[in-house]
Amino acid sequence: SAFSFGFAAGVFSWLFGGGITQATLFNVGFFSFLFGVTGAFRHYHIQFRYPRWLEYWLQSPAMHHTHHSYLPQHWDTNMAAITSIFDRMFGTLYIPEKDEYTPWGIGPERQDEYRTFWQNVAAPFRDWGKMLDSKISGKQSSNSAKESS
Repeated sequence: SAFSFGFAAGVFSWLFGGGITQATLFNVGFFSFLFGVTGAFRHYHIQFRYPRWLEYWLQSPAMHHTHHSYLPQHWDTNMAAITSIFDRMFGTLYIPEKDEYTPWGIGPERQDEYRTFWQNVAAPFRDWGKMLDSKISGKQSSNSAKESS
C-alpha cells in the first residue's frame, strides 16, 4: 500500500540521509523502470511463473493472480507487490502448484480473451472497436449490458 511504501521510504531516507543516488540509464531510474515493468506484467492475464525457489523471494504474475482469485482458499494471500518476504513472515504466502487453476476476478466467460501477451496488448483496441461498433449500430455491447445489470 502507499502507506507502507511511504513508511519504508521514510525510514530508509532517515537511515541513509538524502545523499543516495539512483542508478540510471538514459536518465531513467533503473529500479523505478523495473518496478513499473513488473507492475504492468503482474497484471497481464498470463500464468507466467518464476522457478519455485525464486517465488519464495519474488512474486510472479501467477502468484499475483492468486491474490485476485475468487476461490476462498486464495483469499488474503500474496499481499506483496514485488517480494514475498513479508508474505512469508506473516503467513500469507501462497505459491500455486505448477498446473493449479487460478480463476481471477474477470470471470470465466472472458478469461480466454486474455491468455497470451498479444491478446493483452490488443484487448483495449478490441474493446474500443466493439464499443465504437455498438455506438454506430445503436446496439449495446455484451460487455456494457453485463456491466449495467
